[in-house]
Amino acid sequence: MATKTKQKSTKTQSSKSTKGVIASSKKFSLSRKQWAVVAVIVVAVAGIGTYLGVQMYQDTTTGAASCVSKTYNKGDSGTCVKYIQVLANFKFKGNDPKHSQLSVDGQFGSGTKSAIQSFQKAWGLSTDGVVGKKTWSALCSTGAGYMDDNGTFHSVITKGFPLSTAKAAGCKYQ
Repeated sequence: MATKTKQKSTKTQSSKSTKGVIASSKKFSLSRKQWAVVAVIVVAVAGIGTYLGVQMYQDTTTGAASCVSKTYNKGDSGTCVKYIQVLANFKFKGNDPKHSQLSVDGQFGSGTKSAIQSFQKAWGLSTDGVVGKKTWSALCSTGAGYMDDNGTFHSVITKGFPLSTAKAAGCKYQ
């Protein structure tokens, strides 16, 4: 008899827990209008996530592929300015005794403007200190050099061109 009593209490306990499970697993349905709202929300969230992901990716790669398509001058800052500084340093490194290396800090300050003006003069460009299309083209070239006090340009093809930096900035090579 004791065994029968245990079985009864087990049945009672299991039927209570079963009722709870059945109650929580009732079929859930939405109207067409509700599904449409859910779909719009899902698409919006996915779109926002994609947009933010692209923005973060461009910031980490600096949006750099577009550096060469933009103009930079005193007061600008960021990864593209760092690329300008690295490339300008390469162009004068060991070739112009009067040019000191720029600090690669991403800030287009007085030192960077002065260096860009010297670079532009050496390459026969307008010496406005602004990095635009023509200055980018010269920075992207794999040669280095300087113009001496007599106006003679000394071009030197050197090893060690920062190709990865140039490519990251958007310079194109075949």
